[in-house]
Amino acid sequence: MKEKRKKVCVNVLLCIIGIAIGIAWLRLCYPMFRYRFDVIFNCKDTHISRYAYEQYTLPLPPSTAFAYRVSDTTAVYFSKYSVERFLEFYSGQGYCVIGDIVYTERGDFILSKPEVSQSGRYYYVAIRLLTE
Repeated sequence: MKEKRKKVCVNVLLCIIGIAIGIAWLRLCYPMFRYRFDVIFNCKDTHISRYAYEQYTLPLPPSTAFAYRVSDTTAVYFSKYSVERFLEFYSGQGYCVIGDIVYTERGDFILSKPEVSQSGRYYYVAIRLLTE
């Protein structure tokens, strides 16, 4: 009986290791898998921009994952929210929103659709610190 339990434990452990390696491989080789995985399991809650040795932050809506960074002041996120819904989120949070610009006490941010196509029910949203 103990030997049977041992075999089951080893098989379960091997399955878990196989799944972990598979997920890691998929995340490295397929960016779309990484983005969708991150939207579910690894959401970001704050956008960070750096300019002139200062750090500026902006909260992010739920179900938003980091896609890639364009520069110190700009990042692109993968989200269930479109740019319009991002702006509605910021209005609801009490930020001043005029057009595509979100005004905060510590900095102003421009939201836009990057040159990347929409992926099904998910959206890409670029957030850039307005520096001038």
